[in-house]
Amino acid sequence: EGELFDDGVIDTSVEEFERHISCVKKHFAVVGVDELCAFAAGGALPPNAVAITFDDGYLDNYQHALPILQRHACKAIFFVATSFTCERRLYWWDRVAYLMKESTRAVVELRYPSLFRVELADRSRAILKLLRFIKACPSLEVERLLSELSVATGVCWSRELEREFAERLLMTWDNVRALRYAESLAAEGGKRL
Repeated sequence: EGELFDDGVIDTSVEEFERHISCVKKHFAVVGVDELCAFAAGGALPPNAVAITFDDGYLDNYQHALPILQRHACKAIFFVATSFTCERRLYWWDRVAYLMKESTRAVVELRYPSLFRVELADRSRAILKLLRFIKACPSLEVERLLSELSVATGVCWSRELEREFAERLLMTWDNVRALRYAESLAAEGGKRL
């Protein structure tokens, strides 16, 4: 599924992630939320402390990362964007990538929030350029820009399509509860995620 969306979201393969976790576990003291809260309250962290975090609540965190973390008895912190989980919405950067990748046009031109024009000959570069443009506009109405991008790319977008993509890309509340359950099981056995 990843090829339709933002290529920058997944930085490693499952195999590489397994090697990374093995190395991190061997050379660092992996800490979780409890240790970080204790540290914030004035406590100490162990030597070589490191926290492993996952952003946004992507489904692959549950499907691929959790089993690896469990195999290595390794803690992790999962930041879940609750409104996207509830509403089954796609993140704007994934929507941008989808629209740009699916476009059959040679050039995309936007007029909001200012003139932006990019050729689509090199999709990855064009997407990166547009993402940077969006991030540089702090008061941007993102939904307005995305609607205009759909028109500019000639790619249809609907709430139904977004829900379908969200089901394939994002964790559900059942997945989030399963993460929490896995952590509590590990804690009972003396190991925490």
